[in-house]
Amino acid sequence: MKFKHLLQFSVLMALLVSGLGPNLSAKAAPQSEIIDRSLTYWDATYTGYVDATRFEKWQFAFGQTYTFTITAIQSSGNLIPLVRLLDGNGNEISTQTGSLTSTQPAGNYSVQIEPLSGAGTYNLTIRQTNTSTSTPTPTPTSSPTSTFTPTPTFTPTPITATATPITFTPTNTPTSTSTSTATATPTSTPQTPTPATLTPTSTPTTTATPTATATSTFPNVSITVNPASVNVNGTSTGTVNLNNPPVSGYTSAEFTCTYNPAQIQVSNFVAGSVFGASPVMVVNGPASGTFIVAIAGSNGNKATTSGIAFTFSILALQAGQANVQCTVRVSDGSDALTTIPSTPTSLTVTTPQGSLAGQVLASKSVTVSLYNPDTTLATSVAVNPDGTFSLSALAGTYTVVASAEGFLEAQGAPAITAGNTTTMQTVILLAGDIDNNNVINQLDAMTIGMNYNGSTPTAADLNNDGTINILDLELLASNYGQSGALAWLPQ
Repeated sequence: MKFKHLLQFSVLMALLVSGLGPNLSAKAAPQSEIIDRSLTYWDATYTGYVDATRFEKWQFAFGQTYTFTITAIQSSGNLIPLVRLLDGNGNEISTQTGSLTSTQPAGNYSVQIEPLSGAGTYNLTIRQTNTSTSTPTPTPTSSPTSTFTPTPTFTPTPITATATPITFTPTNTPTSTSTSTATATPTSTPQTPTPATLTPTSTPTTTATPTATATSTFPNVSITVNPASVNVNGTSTGTVNLNNPPVSGYTSAEFTCTYNPAQIQVSNFVAGSVFGASPVMVVNGPASGTFIVAIAGSNGNKATTSGIAFTFSILALQAGQANVQCTVRVSDGSDALTTIPSTPTSLTVTTPQGSLAGQVLASKSVTVSLYNPDTTLATSVAVNPDGTFSLSALAGTYTVVASAEGFLEAQGAPAITAGNTTTMQTVILLAGDIDNNNVINQLDAMTIGMNYNGSTPTAADLNNDGTINILDLELLASNYGQSGALAWLPQ
């Protein structure tokens, strides 16, 4: 008689160490920070973020032997996730890229997600790949022998995680019927597991298989930022929401949050109204990319409905995706903390840009190049057939150069401002600098003479008609003696 037993994932209590910061693991690099999180449900999808300095460790417990598959799939950035299965003492059991399958007995475990390369967010799932069986032996209550074939089928309904590993094991207790030849085939009706013993109810023919699914009706925390995208040195507001607390309410909540301090700066923490009027709030940090906010209701107030736990201000420092993630523990007043799921958020930080536009005229193709103050090339663009161009760059002061083969250059020093277009004056390049030494003289004319009626060097074909001849010499002569780059000014 086969039974599919209930799996209860339970949250491991945070290790009692000094301070409230994240724990470190021997598997991480010395500079890496490991964030403890918890798995609660089969087949649910959890979201996390890792990079070279931040790993995440998801803790869970089994009440019996299971074969299972853990999968981490990149959802943003260039992350290639590494999945590392650890036992209750932190010893490595197995490591694979992206996904691993394992069979483990009852006990405490954790799965650590870290980057094989890159960084970004990921989606994490754990799925059962087979079921264990057990064979309870019924005892008839009367002398005639009865045959019992209980075939209960049920899938565990998720329950919220608690602060210590607790494993529930259902007990099937079929009731015998006293007949000389009868065969009873009870089928269990699924029940929600509780700390008490579960006893399936016998029904003759009905089989039900509910699916364990994490839904928004469970207590959870969500984080939002508004606006969701800002420029460097721009500001945004982060809001931490406590959703779906139980009717009995929470008396307090602790939020341990992490972020990249190179990308954003956080400050100005303000308590919300979810814990009623005049909540008591303390803030530890922010420091080294971590802050802790602890909030408790005053004068008997509790969080009984969804609402804002607290808000904070964000200053954007560096372009990129700035992630904020919190591990949340709540109390119902029973002197114990329970971890609840938390959805992270991401702020897009962009670097403000401006544009440069204008028109450069010449009988040959022209390239406009923009150089940084250290003379390195910032960007370049080929002008359109009518000589117009437009390019984008970060705000700042640059050197712009318009060049064409066999022509003197034009050069300017425009200032580009964020969100605006700087337009240069229309400029006509002077033909004749065939040897590109910034002066039009007899050496350039000699190059035409030496290659007369030829097609190379192309720098001597000033009118770009494919033949070096008197027409090119005319263009050179019209600019004879000119030297240096032409002054090119903004309008």
